Amino acid sequence: MRVTGFRWWLDLWSIEEDANVSWDWFYSRCIRIVGNGRNTSFWRESWCTSTPFCDRYSRLFTITTTKDISVLNMFVCREGGFGWNWSWRRPLFH
Repeated sequence: MRVTGFRWWLDLWSIEEDANVSWDWFYSRCIRIVGNGRNTSFWRESWCTSTPFCDRYSRLFTITTTKDISVLNMFVCREGGFGWNWSWRRPLFH
C-alpha cells in the first residue's frame, strides 16, 4: 500500500500490528470522524468526547442561541488563529 500525504498520517500508517495494537486501533478510539463538520451537530452529537456537549455542559446549552449549529459553523478563523463562534442569550456569569 502506498500512502501519501501529511507526515502525521504517514506515521499513523507505519504503526505495525502486534499483540498490543490491532489494525483498527485508531478508529476504535475515535468518537466520531467529523470531516468538514457540516453534518455534525456541535452541541447534540458526541464528536469530541463520549458525551454530547449539550449533556456535558447543560447549563451552557440552556443559554446558547445556537443549539442546532454544526461544528463547521461554530469554528471561525480569526486574524492570527482560530476560535469558536459562541452566542449566548445573556452574559456569562450573570
